[in-house]
Amino acid sequence: MQIALGKWGRSFLGEFSTGKAPSGICFDGQAVWIVNSGDNTISKKRFSDGVDLGTFPTGNSPQGCRYDGQYIWVANNGDNSVSKLAAFDGSLAGTFLVGRGPVAITFDENGLFYVVNNGDDTVSVLSWDGHLTRTITVGHHPSGIVYTATGVFVSNTDDDTLTQIQNGAVIGTLNLRGYHAPMGMVFDGENLWVAFANSNMVGVVSANAIVTRTYPTGNLPVDVAYDGVYIWIVNQGDGTVTRLSPGPNTYNYVEKTFSVGKKPTAIAFDSANMWIVNSGSNTTSKR
Repeated sequence: MQIALGKWGRSFLGEFSTGKAPSGICFDGQAVWIVNSGDNTISKKRFSDGVDLGTFPTGNSPQGCRYDGQYIWVANNGDNSVSKLAAFDGSLAGTFLVGRGPVAITFDENGLFYVVNNGDDTVSVLSWDGHLTRTITVGHHPSGIVYTATGVFVSNTDDDTLTQIQNGAVIGTLNLRGYHAPMGMVFDGENLWVAFANSNMVGVVSANAIVTRTYPTGNLPVDVAYDGVYIWIVNQGDGTVTRLSPGPNTYNYVEKTFSVGKKPTAIAFDSANMWIVNSGSNTTSKR
């Protein structure tokens, strides 16, 4: 159901209802998929206008999702599993056991899938067919994951570190030294951007663990996205999204702050607009 629709900023925007306590979102090229942790489902909406295209069962308390070009992979926090759904019709292609408390997932150029398990401080590495190939120990309370040109990075929220993984093995730990509670991350093709939830800022992290630039955000930033021009930061504590505007060769200032729903948790770019899921109001905001 579409709640409201209006003109705001540079694009046609909307608020759309979801299932209970939406917690994650991903885009498959034609539709956005919204993970509903409160009712153990994932909803599919047409990206152009938010029309519902179906709601499909997942495991218990699903959190994050990822599209691999054919399937939607969903991390099920409540039953320590990953669901693999066909993007075409939402049918279940497989369910695979991982570590305790999975919350996020990504994949690399070799077709390996990395599942962040914040209940046991590990990452489960799966093959494309869901076979568990190895389990990697990371930092304390891992929460975010991103694939970059130099490997996969995992944000460890409780010890202020990032774990760097290449080809399924840890190659280093980046101590962020004074920047607290790293969570969501995005790679813009050159820079790794990290949201520091307890510092109310977003920063660029270099390969040698130096935070080279920081920018203020709203309260409790938890996720980050990139649209090819701007960096967007989800501020869970005050129900807003911060947009950073680029200057010559850098992102030099906070360009705008948008209000969204209650307790926003995740963000995804659909090639034209940003979608933000609001776990406190059971909605998604299109900006």
